[in-house]
Amino acid sequence: MSLETLTTKYISMAEKVFNELKRTQMPISLTEDIVASVLSYAYDYLKDAKYYKAQGNLETSLTSVAYCEGLLDALRLIGAVNFEWPLNQEKKLSSFRRLRPSAFGSCTIFGGSQTGRRRERQTRSYHC
Repeated sequence: MSLETLTTKYISMAEKVFNELKRTQMPISLTEDIVASVLSYAYDYLKDAKYYKAQGNLETSLTSVAYCEGLLDALRLIGAVNFEWPLNQEKKLSSFRRLRPSAFGSCTIFGGSQTGRRRERQTRSYHC
């Protein structure tokens, strides 16, 4: 399958899900077993990515590691796990887009991924 065909397929599937998904009633119950299950899926996708890379199937490898990252990010965003991506740790200061003073003598820093798709908000105690 060509990279264009594969990309089109995944975009189409994601659009279909967005059009059909139904949000559940909040709050939801998140158990240790559920978190462990999602982490297991993420790890399996990582193993798949390594396997497909070794086979020279880079498109599938990239797709697999992207699934892994997505699951890890989702767990982090809902507060089930804590981590920072290594790239974010190394380039944290260079990736910040804007620094603005806020009340109480601290600054609110707005940063994002290198592509600017995601925006993270972090508050640090700095003298602005």
